[in-house]
Amino acid sequence: MEKEQVKEELRRRYCYIATHAEELLAPSVELTKLRKKGVLKNDKEIYSIKVGKLPYDLLIDLESFLLSDIPMQESNLYKSWTL
Repeated sequence: MEKEQVKEELRRRYCYIATHAEELLAPSVELTKLRKKGVLKNDKEIYSIKVGKLPYDLLIDLESFLLSDIPMQESNLYKSWTL
């Protein structure tokens, strides 16, 4: 693969992860609703996101998805999201 092809493939994989990040991180994320008085107009609510520890096998799947030579569609991470 040429350098530009590698860049484009990596870009595609990162975009795929970004698109599915909410589903991927949902079990490890805690949303907390906060009300900020005097800081935001009309006492608007904001959300604080606290990410816990990600499971080890998920991290391995992410790493192999991004850095492996196998086609994206054949990776474990891709297969688990498309089922």
